Amino acid sequence: MDIIAHFLLTIIIFGWDPFAIIGGILPDILYLLAFIKTKGREFKTTKLFVYGERMHSFFLLPLMGMAIYGILRSSSAIIFTLSVSLHILLDVLTHKTKGPRFLWPLKDYYSPKGLVDWSKIPVMITYYLLIAIFAIIHE
Repeated sequence: MDIIAHFLLTIIIFGWDPFAIIGGILPDILYLLAFIKTKGREFKTTKLFVYGERMHSFFLLPLMGMAIYGILRSSSAIIFTLSVSLHILLDVLTHKTKGPRFLWPLKDYYSPKGLVDWSKIPVMITYYLLIAIFAIIHE
């Protein structure tokens, strides 16, 4: 999924909670920065993009959120952890042939393989459903 779809889904599930929104889009922020920095040219070859792939690891942001909860005992840390975990899980499902390094640092390559690729038809269906649900909830 892309950052906009993650944003919409996060709002649908968690509402406008700022910690949920941060968790829902955080794994994709470095991709966005790499795109902006290179003006869209060969951004997938930058170090920022590679770091963005690693931010999708099940061992990085979700564990960081649980550690923050362990220290602060804040429900905001739980919401952050749930939304970032949802982001990563959805990306696992929508990256069949290529994608982030979900198991980094254990494996520094794309793994595991998802169910579908984030291509034209899945994108159209997903956005249709997200916008329809968003409109129903926020009418």
